[in-house]
Amino acid sequence: MASAATAASAAEIGVLVIGGGAVGLSVAVKLAERQIGRSVLLVERHAKLGLESSSHNSEVIHASVYYPPNSLKARLCRQGNDMMYALCKEKDIPHANIGKLLVPKSQVELRLLPRILATALASGGQGVKLVNEDELRDLEPNVNAPAAIYCPTTGIIDSHGKT
Repeated sequence: MASAATAASAAEIGVLVIGGGAVGLSVAVKLAERQIGRSVLLVERHAKLGLESSSHNSEVIHASVYYPPNSLKARLCRQGNDMMYALCKEKDIPHANIGKLLVPKSQVELRLLPRILATALASGGQGVKLVNEDELRDLEPNVNAPAAIYCPTTGIIDSHGKT
């Protein structure tokens, strides 16, 4: 396999990032943007980037509805939601803001909806609301429940749709 770095240029590499997945690419970009005075070399063993763990995600753009309020996870999920939609728009990456319904399957789950809603709102879920049976039917005619929680900023991304 041919190497991008020759023996002579290997000494000139300031930072070596191994792996061209989501984390490796993010690290390499941030290091390059900071102009640290050293070259940044990213190496990937596959012919394309992101073919390992990064390509096996759910491709869901989460809306920050499950994490404890004021937690780092909640804050980063909320921030990441906005950033992901902006990135998809900027880079013309296929995605859809389809929303998500949390539908109770039992009376016990139905009684939990107000608590789940409170957590979702306190965690930064934007536009999250309780919908009644009629509103639920308008959103999804194939679901039959007395109520549900609607998360309008949940979406999906086609990470393989554009190379």
